Amino acid sequence: MPRRSSPKASEGGLGIVVLQRSHPSVATDGCLQNHLMYYVYILELLDSKSKNFYIGYTADLKERMKQHLAGETRTTKGKNPRLIYYEGYSNKYLALKREKGIKTSGSVYMSLMKRLGLK
Repeated sequence: MPRRSSPKASEGGLGIVVLQRSHPSVATDGCLQNHLMYYVYILELLDSKSKNFYIGYTADLKERMKQHLAGETRTTKGKNPRLIYYEGYSNKYLALKREKGIKTSGSVYMSLMKRLGLK
């Protein structure tokens, strides 16, 4: 049974409810995976001259944020990224599909940005 949790504001969350599975997901080859969720996330790039955002996907959101903040990611290096939104998915396919939808569909992107009060 999924557990409901809300990200803490101190972690950069916006109070979005995320469903978490209580057991590891199983890959198509039958192997257990080491994580519980896949995430699609949006960073606001605060050092940009104009308001820019980065949309990404990861299986480990905390580790990925550490990489962004340490400047280990080329696209966000030196841009003071701030996590403003994330969604959790129980399988990789759904997360990648959502990331692609946000990146490639102007209407999906604008709808999400309006919902977040950013456009």
